[in-house]
Amino acid sequence: MDNEIRDAISYHDFIGRLYKDLREYTFRKGKRLTSCSTLLAYKGFNKEVDDRILNVCVGMELYRHSILLYDDLVDDDELRRGGSTIHKKHSREHDATFGDGARVRRSSSFWSSLCSSS
Repeated sequence: MDNEIRDAISYHDFIGRLYKDLREYTFRKGKRLTSCSTLLAYKGFNKEVDDRILNVCVGMELYRHSILLYDDLVDDDELRRGGSTIHKKHSREHDATFGDGARVRRSSSFWSSLCSSS
């Protein structure tokens, strides 16, 4: 994602901030039960972990966080996992944009796992 952040910054400052803040928001402490249990089940069936399942797990986390972004906006929450919510950090209008950005990244992760070779 570091390369994507650099590309985003060179494209437009707002897009760069979106990627940086999405990364910070996503990496806040949390349980990550969905992606971890998916990874463990995959490893149980396939005996190894590969890039395809890692991309799926990343997509799952981004999906969950995109939902949390909207939840924070609707509930007018000020904090999420020890940090400011996106709409408190930027504005209410940007929260939906960040949620959409997380969904786009999620779709990219899922498609890359589907299109990669087995």
